[in-house]
Amino acid sequence: VLVGSGATGQAVRLKDSNIVVKQCDTCNNPDGFQMLKNEIKIYHRLSKYNLKCVPRYHGECQYFGQRFIAMDYIPGKHCDWRGNSELTKKLRRAVKELKSVGVTHKDLRPENVILTEDGDVKLIDFG
Repeated sequence: VLVGSGATGQAVRLKDSNIVVKQCDTCNNPDGFQMLKNEIKIYHRLSKYNLKCVPRYHGECQYFGQRFIAMDYIPGKHCDWRGNSELTKKLRRAVKELKSVGVTHKDLRPENVILTEDGDVKLIDFG
């Protein structure tokens, strides 16, 4: 099931699982491969810290020249925090948590912030 798409490629939830696989689309975006490599580095680095504000990273692979990254599927919806002080506080905490391990999210926008069913904020798309 397609759960998202962007500059790097598409994110697909694997059938009967809570895993999302993001595929690099080098045909439509020649820079997509480098963007995905950068994202893999960041998720790999973050996986050491078990942060609550990002999906759990499961790894990456290459198959027939295509590169993939696997992470937890996060049930919820994209979150527009602007104008909502409670969501803004949660987002600030998430950004602070990332900064505490030396990572800055460089594309904070509603499409890259998920409000989980439990009311937590998760940051996605580090490409």
